[in-house]
Amino acid sequence: MKGLLYREWYLTKKDTLILFCTLAAFWILEILVQLSKKYGNIGKYFDDDDNMLTYYVFVFIVSILIIELFISTHNIITSDYIVRWNMYSYTLPVSERKIALVKTSKIVIGTIISIVLSTLNLMFLTSMNNKTFDTDMVWLIALCAMFFGVMEAIKVPLALYFRKDSFAWGVIFTFITILMVIALIKIRNFNSSVKAETPDIDDLELSSRMFQKMMTFIHKYELCFPVLFVLIILIAYICTVKVLKRRVV
Repeated sequence: MKGLLYREWYLTKKDTLILFCTLAAFWILEILVQLSKKYGNIGKYFDDDDNMLTYYVFVFIVSILIIELFISTHNIITSDYIVRWNMYSYTLPVSERKIALVKTSKIVIGTIISIVLSTLNLMFLTSMNNKTFDTDMVWLIALCAMFFGVMEAIKVPLALYFRKDSFAWGVIFTFITILMVIALIKIRNFNSSVKAETPDIDDLELSSRMFQKMMTFIHKYELCFPVLFVLIILIAYICTVKVLKRRVV
């Protein structure tokens, strides 16, 4: 099992290296900007809005890169079918359960690592900007990581069934598009209701109210999200085992 897990990471070394270099470049840029703001000349030209903008930009861009680096499975399944790895795997003394466990455990481990590293990055930015540590941001980062992990977990049995990662991503992106349309409708309705109550409200205050409403919803169901994450991962694992047992070549 350890060898299969190592194989999963080894096959993505090129994509992983590219993502790591991109992440390293953003980390270096982030450190230089924050140091220059605090001890150098950039701070003279930054007002509170600029500081807030750079804070959120670095929080989310770096977090997204970390999540992509540690969770993404890239196109391993497509490559396996091209080189007929699936046929060779049937001759190994490894059950389909273990193969499926490796694929899903990699996603779970990557999700945990990405949440930890993204939180450490948030702590660094918080200290450099003399802000109080925002637990709401930790929740948003964790939800993004869990959502991406769930999408990757769902992709595995779909890609094995269709024999192509692109088909699986097509199904997932269709689902994501539907969620985005629903979210945009909810946001539009919320903005309309707030503007009807307070016509003179500015965009900044409107965004602040929307963020508060979103965080209220997240905190209301905060215990449900990790449970839902584990449940979907478990379902994806069971589906992966069933697809592997079909032994379609």
